[in-house]
Amino acid sequence: MDTAKLDKAVDYFIDQIKFIHASGGGNLILEEVKCDVYNSKMRIKELGTVNSLGAGAYVVNLWDMTIAEEVKKSIMNSINLNANVDGGTLKVVFPAPTQEKRLELGKLVSKYAEDCLIAIRNIRRDEMTQIDKDFKEKIISEDQKKTLENKVEDVIKQFNKKVEELKGKKIIEINTI
Repeated sequence: MDTAKLDKAVDYFIDQIKFIHASGGGNLILEEVKCDVYNSKMRIKELGTVNSLGAGAYVVNLWDMTIAEEVKKSIMNSINLNANVDGGTLKVVFPAPTQEKRLELGKLVSKYAEDCLIAIRNIRRDEMTQIDKDFKEKIISEDQKKTLENKVEDVIKQFNKKVEELKGKKIIEINTI
């Protein structure tokens, strides 16, 4: 069984949840904010560096401070946070989420995990359909069919377990104060 499609589904899930945060991770979110500067859309990480000041506060050191106001507007529009221009830097503070917000973020992670598990089930179904087709066309024997089905099931279980572990870790991260 080729696991490339399964890897792609899990990677997509990881990409979806990496920007969901409760306390940390603001630098990853800020780095990916797209800004309309120099007649194109550029991410903040292409325009400067983002460093943590601790307690949900971050500083954006732009290489060209003439674009500070555009970057400030982009931060406000994309992640709905105010940035303060202070000399040669932008300062952004991520507020601590309420318990209600943490529950909402946990539900969002669970939704993304379920979407990934559905994609994995669809891949499993396609593999099983191909095995049945090969068996009916007498390309493989009944023993080979059972062996292939068992291999597919084992691989699918591994990927399902991986998604559940990632989901669990992310929910714990969200609920850790």
